[in-house]
Amino acid sequence: MVWFSSDQEPSWESTSILLLVGAGYWILVFVVPTLTLLFLHLCRHRKAWERSLSKSAFRNTFFLWDKVRGRTNAFVHYYMGKWIDNLRVAFMLVIIVANIGTSIEKQIGPGWGILMLVGGIYLTFDFFFRTTLLPLERSTWWWLFSYHTGCTAFSLSSAIVAGLGFESWLNLNFLLVIPFYFAVVKVIYGSLAKDPRFLDVAYADSASLKQYVVAWSAYLFFLCVSFAGIFLTLEVLGNPDGFADWSVTIDGWNFLTGTMFSLVTITTVGYGNLTPDSYPGIIFMSLVIVFGIFYIAHRLSILFTQISKFRQGGGSYRRSLLGR
Repeated sequence: MVWFSSDQEPSWESTSILLLVGAGYWILVFVVPTLTLLFLHLCRHRKAWERSLSKSAFRNTFFLWDKVRGRTNAFVHYYMGKWIDNLRVAFMLVIIVANIGTSIEKQIGPGWGILMLVGGIYLTFDFFFRTTLLPLERSTWWWLFSYHTGCTAFSLSSAIVAGLGFESWLNLNFLLVIPFYFAVVKVIYGSLAKDPRFLDVAYADSASLKQYVVAWSAYLFFLCVSFAGIFLTLEVLGNPDGFADWSVTIDGWNFLTGTMFSLVTITTVGYGNLTPDSYPGIIFMSLVIVFGIFYIAHRLSILFTQISKFRQGGGSYRRSLLGR
C-alpha cells in the first residue's frame, strides 16, 4: 500500500467499513462532550454542602461549562474574528474538490489524498472544538442527533481514512456538502439562527424574500450534490457485472455528471442522456423523483403566493402594519 493514494476497486465491503467508522465517529460526538463535562465536574471546587453526584452539583457544573464556552467564544471572536469560519469553509471546499477529482480519475492520487487527510483532520478538531468549547447555536439534541452532525461524522471520517489510502475513490466524502451549506450560512449571516430558509415569508419584505429564494436554491443544489454521490455509489456497487465490466451508461458516471443528473431528475426535466443502470440506482431515482415533485411544488407554491401578495398590494400594507 502507498500512503495517501489508492487504486483499489470499490466494493460493498469497503463501503461497509466506512459506515462503521462513521458510526464510531458519531459516537465520539456523544463521548467527547460527556468526558469534558465529567472533567469539569471533577476538577471544579465544590462547596461543602454539594454532593458530587447530586443534581445541584451537576447543574452548577453545567453553569461553569456555559461560562467557559462564553469566555472561549469571546476570545475566538476577539483574536480571530471570522477567520475560523472562513477556514472551515475553505477546508470543506478542498475536500469537495478532491472528491470531484478522484471520481473523475477513478483513483486517489497522492495530491488528492493529502488534501483529504489534512482537511479531514483540521475539520475534526474544528468540529469537536465547536461542540465542546463554544456556545451551541441550537439545542444540544440538535447537535447530537441532526442529519447535519451525521453527515459531518461520516464525511470527515471517510476523508481521513481515504486520505491515508485505506479506501477506494468511492467513499462518503460527498456528504460534506450538507455541513458546507451551514458553514456558508454561518459566514454570510453570522449565525445559523439567521438561515433564510426559516424565514416567515408571510411577513417578509422584498429583500428578505430574495434571500429566501437564494437560500432554498442553494440548499436544493447541495441536496442534488449529495444525491449525486448516492447515485454514483449505487451505480458502481449495484452493477451486477462488477466494477471491471462497466456498461456504456455506467462509464459516464462521476461526481459532476451525477450532480447534473440529480438536478435534472429532482426538477423533473429529464434529459435522458444519463440513466441509472442498476436496480438500486433505479429504485433511488424513483424516490428522488417523488421527493422532487412534492419538494419543488411546495416551495414554488409558497414563493408564488408571496409574489402575488406583493403584486396586489405592493407589500406596503403588510409593512405598515408591522411598523405600528
